[in-house]
Amino acid sequence: MVRILKVFLLTLIFIVFELQNLNLFANEIEGFKHILSGELPKEMPNNYYGFVADIYGNEHEFIVFQAGNFIMTAQFENNNLNIVHQIPFQEINLWVCGDLNKDKKDEIIFIKSPSIQTYEWGEGKFLKKEYNLPQLSNYEIHQAIVGDIDNDDINEIILFAKNTQENSQGEEDEGFKLYLFILKRQKEKIKIIWSDKGKMGFYDPRVVPPPTLVCVGDIFNRSKNQLVIMETQSDVSPSGFNLLMWSKNRLKLDQTVMFANNKIWSSEEWESEHPEEKITSFVWYTFDIFKINNQIRILAPIYDGKSIPSDTYQGLIKISGNRFEVEEILKPVELKERGQILPNIVHCINIDGKGKGLLHITADDKYHFYR
Repeated sequence: MVRILKVFLLTLIFIVFELQNLNLFANEIEGFKHILSGELPKEMPNNYYGFVADIYGNEHEFIVFQAGNFIMTAQFENNNLNIVHQIPFQEINLWVCGDLNKDKKDEIIFIKSPSIQTYEWGEGKFLKKEYNLPQLSNYEIHQAIVGDIDNDDINEIILFAKNTQENSQGEEDEGFKLYLFILKRQKEKIKIIWSDKGKMGFYDPRVVPPPTLVCVGDIFNRSKNQLVIMETQSDVSPSGFNLLMWSKNRLKLDQTVMFANNKIWSSEEWESEHPEEKITSFVWYTFDIFKINNQIRILAPIYDGKSIPSDTYQGLIKISGNRFEVEEILKPVELKERGQILPNIVHCINIDGKGKGLLHITADDKYHFYR
């Protein structure tokens, strides 16, 4: 009888332990409810480069990602993430996603100077259009993002590019000036509506990470979007984030800020108060801005004062005035048998048309959705 009781208790402990494992993610993000978890499709790498896009314009969003020589889309149906579309390509420089014509459908945008190709859903298939921009013939496109920087509810394409004529005589390992361009779709053409002509001073030194186009968003909830450009300081201090605003038909630098110790510092404050001597946490790399329930949040790699700064630790951060609060740190799954810790991928996505939530993808080929 005692032996049977021991076996029963051990079995009960095992079942409870397994149930705790199954519900491990249910309480992981405060204020969000765990909705579902599952396995990634076999075609989908767990460290993919990709975007969230509303391909059909019905708020049932897709993940668009690159796998080999294909751009693929994946969408949730019946609580499963399935591959839906595949677009083959031979050679592209960069690709991004966004709605360029305000029809609520995001295009997949291929950029290879001096041409831009868009793939937009219509008539039950992707319709391809190609736009030629001869003004970019002497430029090598290095970075691209999509966002509404001029606040007219229509997205622009924002580029960082290298002038190949300027560097044609230089050594390959030399640094170079980065030119900032803003492109806009106007009727049946894509046109350059503004360029800094290399005068804003962005420079890729090649020996450290270059300035990075982060995102376009209303970071302070002021009903005006800003272009965020990151400039890395070092791996033990916060990055500087340049916030540029559209004013009088041009981009102007509004301010440069750092995120550290739960405060958003201006560059002037940072230099005068020297908070780097007592840093407990900081944002050090690129992030996404989004709004849930009228609350501005960002998703960013976060240093918590304990771990080594790494993009494996994604922080869910709430912005309020010039303060920020790290609501949650989404830690990665360590695959000891493979000897790897891959960065988290976290998306703000509407998987079923019922509202935005957080999709957390981990290195063990699993996803977890919260809302």
